[in-house]
Amino acid sequence: MAAVRLTQRLTSGSQRLMFDPMNATLTSADRQLLKQLLKVGRWNSQTEVIRYALFLLKDEVERGGVHDLTPYSHAALRRAARRASREDIAADRRLGKASARFRPEIDP
Repeated sequence: MAAVRLTQRLTSGSQRLMFDPMNATLTSADRQLLKQLLKVGRWNSQTEVIRYALFLLKDEVERGGVHDLTPYSHAALRRAARRASREDIAADRRLGKASARFRPEIDP
């Protein structure tokens, strides 16, 4: 499965809280780009590439480069879903099943 898991931890005194991991289903083209970026050697993991991409997006939003942050309409989401490949649909279903089984833990 082509899911990138990003896990966040928060340490507060002697208690560590584990938040739900975040998953992203990537298209075949996105996975190929990710592999190419890792081969360059600038980043050591998929997580580092994703964090850098989010940093750039946040910077663009803060500078006003992204003007419309309203959610997509249901119709636009349906059109996008119709264009998804069978592989992407299968990966999304597997990810949904895995997410439904996940239970966050609290480590003492």
